[in-house]
Amino acid sequence: MKSIVRVFKTPTVMGYKPSYKTDYLWVTVQSPNNLWTDDMSQEIYTALAGYVTSEVSRTITVRVTDSRDPWTTRVLVVGGRGKPEDMEAFDEMQLLYNKSTDFERHLSRSYLLEHSVAAGQIIRGLNGNGNQTENMGNQLKK
Repeated sequence: MKSIVRVFKTPTVMGYKPSYKTDYLWVTVQSPNNLWTDDMSQEIYTALAGYVTSEVSRTITVRVTDSRDPWTTRVLVVGGRGKPEDMEAFDEMQLLYNKSTDFERHLSRSYLLEHSVAAGQIIRGLNGNGNQTENMGNQLKK
C-alpha cells in the first residue's frame, strides 16, 4: 500500500508541472476494510506536502471509505486552483499550436464543425444561460 501512496511523490504524476502549488488538496481513498491505517494517512500527507503552499494538516483533507471490492484500492486526488499553464503538457501543446498552420488549426476543429457546433456557440453556452447549452447538446445528438 505504501508504494501506491509514494507514487504521488513524483512531481508530475498528477499531470502538473513541479512548480504547481495549491492551497487545498482533497484526497479520497477507497480501500478494503482494515487495510488503510492512520500511518497510511500520514504517508499520504507526506507524499502530497510538496503540492501545497501552507501547513499540510490544514490544506490536505483525506477521506477514507470502504471499498466494495476486497481486491481494489482507489486513490482520488483533487487539487484546487490549477490553471492550464500549470499542466505539464501545456508548453509543448502551445508550441505545437503556434507552429501549426491556419489550415491545420481549422482541421483540428473540423469535428465540431461537421456536427454544426462552432466554438463561439460553446463559449456562449458556457458563459450564458442554460438554454444555449441545452441547444448545443441537442445539436451534438443530431
